[in-house]
Amino acid sequence: MKAGVTKRAARALPTAEIAGVALWRRVADHLERAIADGRYPVDTRLPGEIEIAQRLGVNRHTVRRAIAALADRGFVRAERGSGTYVDTRRLRYPIHSRTRFSEIVGAAGHAARLRLAPGRPLIVVDSTDVTADGRPILTTRARLAADRIELVIET
Repeated sequence: MKAGVTKRAARALPTAEIAGVALWRRVADHLERAIADGRYPVDTRLPGEIEIAQRLGVNRHTVRRAIAALADRGFVRAERGSGTYVDTRRLRYPIHSRTRFSEIVGAAGHAARLRLAPGRPLIVVDSTDVTADGRPILTTRARLAADRIELVIET
């Protein structure tokens, strides 16, 4: 165990060095898991940088860098003079060979949050993303609740 790392901190972050993974990234991953697990619900204040640093046995600047990375990704927001708060909940969307959007959204409980009743009018938008030389690389289909948007078609 490294000098200055408490037993409690050693349990919080893996003790074995992970090749190629910066310490700030491991702290960010730890905090992201805590947010995803509900230990820090949306709109709650995270502990201060010094407290997190002491818990994890790292430098405060390492925690600061980790929190900045989480803020860049939309997991937290810093409010000057008030602290850092968990921001809007993100839907975890793992991609596998048989990924099903409806299963992921349904399992996460987001279908109910959309409040879409059966038979509700939808606008379906199909799109294809292409590379600079015109080769298609991605197709998507979005379904939008017709009564929630104003459709503007620009030509």
